[in-house]
Amino acid sequence: MLEQLLKKKSTPKYFNLLGVPVKAAQKNLAHLAVYDWADEEFGSGVVLDMGSEFGFGLQRLKKKGRCVIGLDNQHAALRFSKNRNYSFIDFFHICADCLAVPLAAETCAGICLVNVLHLAADPHFLLEECRRILLSTGALLVTIPTDFNLPEAWRSPSEVEYLTGLLRTSFLKIIFPQALNNPLANAPKLHEIPSRPSMLTAVCYKS
Repeated sequence: MLEQLLKKKSTPKYFNLLGVPVKAAQKNLAHLAVYDWADEEFGSGVVLDMGSEFGFGLQRLKKKGRCVIGLDNQHAALRFSKNRNYSFIDFFHICADCLAVPLAAETCAGICLVNVLHLAADPHFLLEECRRILLSTGALLVTIPTDFNLPEAWRSPSEVEYLTGLLRTSFLKIIFPQALNNPLANAPKLHEIPSRPSMLTAVCYKS
């Protein structure tokens, strides 16, 4: 299946992501609610975790009838992830840069971009890559940290306003689950993502 999803040619533009030291176990615990929401709300088909690192989020996305892909540019982290004991077949790892995703257009039913966007050398291009490979009915889930790991430029005038302006360059519909008082008809569990003081979450749709 993976061979059918891969593009014949890689995206020509290529950037490296900046790395920050993070304890995998702590990161896993901090974002379980986000990945659990994605597991429930993303459709069947291909689900991509960009910047999957050690794979702690991937094991939350293994809903039946789904092909789960972890993409990261750190081979050692992917090897650790691959050696974990996953109990389902349609699970793959790709060693590639998030700004040169070797997947065909309109491939993914869902994409997780958890604490990755603010590290990209070109966040606009990264969002365009996400839009390119996302199905018209798919969703992109983005989180950024709001603690000391977030660049100061992203706080002006506020984290929400900065992220909104950035996401609007590629996506028409943007929802911040923490701001919802009632469930939405097309995404009934968005409001169940807990508000965390160190994390901001947005869900993006093409239309």
